[in-house]
Amino acid sequence: MKLTPRVAITSVFAAFGVIGGIWVGCIPAIAKRVGLDEQDLGMLLTLMVAVNVAAFVGGGRLARRISGRRMMMVMLPVAALMLSCTLASPSYALLLPAALAFSVSHGFVDLFMNAEGATVESERQRPLLTGMHATVSLTVAVCALLGSLISASFGTLASVPLLLAAGVAGAWVVWRGVPRRAGPGSLATSLGAVPSFNPALLLLGLAVGLATAGELVSFFWSAKLLDTEAPSLAAIAGLGTAFLCGCAGLARLVGDRVRARFGDQAVVLGAMGVSALGMIGVGMTAGFVQHVVGFAVIGFGTAYLVPCLFAIAANSDPNARAARIGLMSLIGSPARISSPYVFGWIAQQSSASIAFGIFSIAMIVAAALFVVSQAMMGRRRSGQSSVVSRQYDHLPTDH
Repeated sequence: MKLTPRVAITSVFAAFGVIGGIWVGCIPAIAKRVGLDEQDLGMLLTLMVAVNVAAFVGGGRLARRISGRRMMMVMLPVAALMLSCTLASPSYALLLPAALAFSVSHGFVDLFMNAEGATVESERQRPLLTGMHATVSLTVAVCALLGSLISASFGTLASVPLLLAAGVAGAWVVWRGVPRRAGPGSLATSLGAVPSFNPALLLLGLAVGLATAGELVSFFWSAKLLDTEAPSLAAIAGLGTAFLCGCAGLARLVGDRVRARFGDQAVVLGAMGVSALGMIGVGMTAGFVQHVVGFAVIGFGTAYLVPCLFAIAANSDPNARAARIGLMSLIGSPARISSPYVFGWIAQQSSASIAFGIFSIAMIVAAALFVVSQAMMGRRRSGQSSVVSRQYDHLPTDH
């Protein structure tokens, strides 16, 4: 059986989503078993995000020496195994190192599958990444609900066979379908470029950080909030994550057409507005059904944030695309890393609903920062165009 690179890497995105979905769906059961309150859970998730970001940044250096193909073949089974250890941990002392190891390996898979996906997109000369991200969203949607059903009915260990199967299957499709390339890949080369820094870049990075922080806490806390509100419905607590990611996946299926019609800037502003509206809905309403609907709205809103924001960052300097994306992630990392703990602290002191309301304000602030950054970048591009035109004013023209 021969797999094309596109089918193979899309399958990797699916395996990545299966592993991530099972993890989110099992969070309520893990928190109960180990005895984590909202603030403790927030600290655990914060540490996981921190090592995930470190893996994302450090993976760029590894790409200079190790191919993405080899990294995915190794890290997919490792991520599945480390999450299995996390699900089996009987105490916080054992849970913490297992969860951090899982987050690191999952971060490596995230980085290299996106790099390989971008390579396939370039080879095919057509937009493909948004569709690949739709695969992740849809598999997370299904597996978050599946994870909560399995953990509530049979315990978290019952998900281990599915996790290991996803890890091994993902490694197999990489081996069969992802080609061996001449070098470690274009990612290593592009990371060597250093983008020029400017205030607009700083504002854009801050906007990225605040926007993705809101997306992250919605992803982490959807199942936990529903489980707290309706303990009798613990088996379907993953429904919040399922709706959030399912709606994001459906929106991403037509994402490339939406972006082509309206442009990335307009899509980002619309996405931030819808996301904030969904968070306000979760914060101001009470009840299982109302919050499931709120998470669905957040899913539609956040669907385009990462693809569009990263595309804008990359296109701001075509000579250093990957470096721009890396710099955006680095600038936004404090907000992203601290968001689970901040959310958990607010939820512990008041409620998760109030925390969602506060994070909706952060999304609105992100939109304002984004508007200013784009205005500054527009003036910068206009200035550069004027300089170029003046350089050729002395040349004769044909009439």
